Amino acid sequence: MSAPQMPPLPAYNDVRDKVELEGVDALTPFERIVYEGEPAVGDVEWREWLQAALQEAFELGRTAAVAPTVGPDDVKWIVNDLGELGVQIGGRCFFIYKGDSLEYPEGKHDDGTPMLYRIVGKAEFGETCWPMKWIRAGQREDRYTQELAYIPGLSFGKPEDGDWRELPVVQKEGGSHD
Repeated sequence: MSAPQMPPLPAYNDVRDKVELEGVDALTPFERIVYEGEPAVGDVEWREWLQAALQEAFELGRTAAVAPTVGPDDVKWIVNDLGELGVQIGGRCFFIYKGDSLEYPEGKHDDGTPMLYRIVGKAEFGETCWPMKWIRAGQREDRYTQELAYIPGLSFGKPEDGDWRELPVVQKEGGSHD
């Protein structure tokens, strides 16, 4: 099924006739664009550009209007049968891999067998992640401040991608973040 399309631009003569019969206030916003752009309306390139720009705006607005809002209850923490930690959002499963998200679109292992996943159990991964060398040494810190372990060929991105950044503030509906 194709995406909805904007109707074609009305002909200037039709818009002009409507203004003469009903007045400018009777114009739709779409007709007003044509009426007020009258000097360029006859230019085929201008009409094609405007039609394409309106279609793009229509598609962006439609996408934003139908895009679901994801909240904490929509995110499920999961683990697959390879032991990879991940999240399920909107029926899609993403797993952490070298600091990026990995998705298995076919839902299968390399040998063709189905990949399995389940919800993460209590205390299974812990509430925080600590390097194995710390755990073995019995070491913990109040804050995890280790720099990124960048290994060329194994890590994605660049060494500077490991800079600590402040977590963005999530705006709640109505514009507040309290």
